[in-house]
Parts: sequence; C-alpha cells; structure tokens
Amino acid sequence: MSCSLSLNRLSAYDQSSPTAVTIPCIFLVYETKCLIYLRRPQQITTTRKMAEIPTSAINAFFTRLLKPIARILLRNGVSFRELNELCKKTYIAVARDEFGVNGRPTNVSRIAMLTGMTRRDVRKVRMSLDDEEQVVLGRMNNATRLLSGWYQDADFTDDAGNPLPLPEFGPTPSFSELARRYAGDIPVTTLLKELKTAGAIENPTDDLLVARTRYYMPGRTTPATAETLLRSGSVLEDIGDTVDFNLGRHPEDDARFERRATNLRIGTENVNEFREFLEKEGQNFLEKVDSWLSDHEVPEAELDQHKTIRLGLGAYWIQDPVTEGVQK
Repeated sequence: MSCSLSLNRLSAYDQSSPTAVTIPCIFLVYETKCLIYLRRPQQITTTRKMAEIPTSAINAFFTRLLKPIARILLRNGVSFRELNELCKKTYIAVARDEFGVNGRPTNVSRIAMLTGMTRRDVRKVRMSLDDEEQVVLGRMNNATRLLSGWYQDADFTDDAGNPLPLPEFGPTPSFSELARRYAGDIPVTTLLKELKTAGAIENPTDDLLVARTRYYMPGRTTPATAETLLRSGSVLEDIGDTVDFNLGRHPEDDARFERRATNLRIGTENVNEFREFLEKEGQNFLEKVDSWLSDHEVPEAELDQHKTIRLGLGAYWIQDPVTEGVQK
C-alpha cells in the first residue's frame, strides 16, 4: 500500500502561558492532521471570508509561514531574485489549476487579474511549468509502498507477520518480485541503492536483504539531498493544505483534524527522553494507521470501479525557545 505517513497524536493539549519565562523548551506536538485529500473544491472564490480578515493578520500569518522556508532557502543559496521567480511561478500555477470557473481551467486574463501580473508574464511562466518534481516524488512514494508491502504482504512475511529476509533476485519471495509488485517500473538496483542509503534495508549476509524500517525516510543517515528537500516540501504542503482547507472551507464541510500538544515548561534535560517516547509510541500509532489504510485500500483490479483519494495522517516534532510575549 502506498502510504506516506509521518506521525501525529490524537489529543489537543496546550499549557501555553504568555507570561511563562523558562529555558528553551520543547514545543512538542504530536500534531495529527488527517490529511484527507479531495484536492480542493473545484470552485474557489477569492472573496470567501478573506475580505473580513485585516491585512495585518494576513501579513503576520505569511511571516510565520515564510520563516522556516526562508531558512531552508538561505541555507541552500537561493537568492531573493530566485525566490521572487519561484513565487511568481507558484502563484500562476495555483491560479491556473485551482481558481477556474465552473470547473474549467483558468485562462490567461483571469490569472493576470487574480495575481496582479501582466498577461505577458503569465504566458511566459505558464510555458515553463513542468512535472519534474512529481517524477521524483513518485519514486519516493513507490519506495514507501515497497517497504509497507514487505511488512504486510503475506507473501513476504513469516508466520508471525515479520518481514522475511529476501534474496535480491528470484521467484517470490525475493526483493525483485517485491519491487515488481509494489514499486512500478523503478529499476531494482536503483531501489536497493536508495533504500540502503536511507538505512531502510541492510545486507547482513551476501545473499540476503533485511528490512530495518517500515517507511522510507531519505536523508535519515546522510546530508540533505534533492530528494530529501522534495520530501520535506511535500510535508510542508500537506500541513499547508490542511490549514488552507480549514481556513477556507464552506460551513457545511467538516474541518480536517489538526491539533497540537505543546508545553512551555519542559526542561531541556528531558528532550532525549521525549525522543525515545515518540520513537516508541509514535511508531506504534503510525503502524496502526498504516494497517487501517491497508485494510481499506482498493485492490488494483477494482480501481476503475471506485473514486479514490489520498488519505493519511501526519505528525511532527515541535521545539522552540520560549519567547516572552509571543504565543504560538
């Protein structure tokens, strides 16, 4: 099953206090966002509720949103001019894809009106839009799908439900057959290299491969790469899509689940203990979610009979120094 899950918790708990002054502590959240993707409503208006929000509030929202993005871009040598071009491209892509009328794609004139750009700029940028990122993200999703299958498919697990050690090639159960079943057309050698680099699989002997993790986390044991950046971008997009949906949903739509558990008075000496707590409890919870999703996955042979969506759960660690007078 294809499940890109990152963890979360189901309780909302916040002991914040605007007057609390303590050592830098862990703003920790088992943040559970039920990332239910029906994409977005086909008709989106630019005036829905936004006219009631002061510009100062929108600017404050954007500043908080942009700070971690700015840090990542600066660390990777992205100049303001490049950022400006990226923003222009993204603005046009979103206006084109999500702000059409009556389900139709947005034309150049409407995009120009929505974004405040010239029609010439819109035409130029539209020609440069491509799907390169989706290709790389698709490969990462297939790696996660393969690992999930290794842990859940009866053909690749023992009687106790544990993933079997697999030879690289041969009939089922083998890594090549696992890849054929779950990883599409990605070459076996490419998958092996990626998964070994990420620490997801190991070669304890020359002839067998062993699964070490249930999820593909590129960059876990290596410095940041193009793939780890793209994966991180998809995580921020997941969170942003949930926040966007909840802010702009129609009154009759249910909000998507999004919660935080934070505390301003956690001593820094407790960070490692908290890490161990999350690794154990969080992983157990994720595996329950993964199993639920697997149980409800539409078989490939029946895909043409169902309308499918991407459904999942996300979670992340929060840690900040306490800033007096600033609430999050």
